[in-house]
Amino acid sequence: KYLNHMRHHFDDVDYRTSEYIDNAIEELHIELKDRKLEDTTISKYFNILNQMFNRAFKNRVIQICPELPTTKRINQERPMYFPKEIRQLVNAFKKEYEKTNDRFYDEVADLIQFCRSSGIRPGKEPLRIKRFQTRFINDPDNPSNPILSFNCKTKTKTNHIFTMHPDFTDEIYPRMMSRYAEDKINAEHYLFFPLEKNRDNLDKLYQRISTNFTRISRN
Repeated sequence: KYLNHMRHHFDDVDYRTSEYIDNAIEELHIELKDRKLEDTTISKYFNILNQMFNRAFKNRVIQICPELPTTKRINQERPMYFPKEIRQLVNAFKKEYEKTNDRFYDEVADLIQFCRSSGIRPGKEPLRIKRFQTRFINDPDNPSNPILSFNCKTKTKTNHIFTMHPDFTDEIYPRMMSRYAEDKINAEHYLFFPLEKNRDNLDKLYQRISTNFTRISRN
């Protein structure tokens, strides 16, 4: 039971990089808290994980035994970001894009805005959305301004329809669609990071996003 819930976080992790291991541990911690499990149950998950890492360390599979969340940290509520903090994060990623000219950072800024505007939980689900899953639906109360929507599979529903805030529809979405105007992008491409190397390896992409999110949010 416990292994089934943990395995997908660690199957494709590059164990030569401690930062990737730490990100996988943090992702598991967030998922367990979001599932509203009792603190004692979460502690059992990490006890098993601790045994696994100790064994891997003794067998020289990993070079350093990672630090797992303490009981005090497990008991803490997951922090929420206020609108001002979200704007600061978005601006920080945009500045990183201006500095590096790497479209990855500009797309992370859009991804943050996407999650904020739709209410979808940040994680791997938004990264699975493809372009054909987005469409405009009519608003009977305001027929001149159709609503941008998308459907995706979530942990609670196989087909969940989300609608976007008008500001995202008017300002951010057009820029997202024009970003790859000169590339051969079609409806089957992913909505975010369509040209990322090894795009189908969702875990590596998520690790890259998580690593940079942690780095930039701490600056």
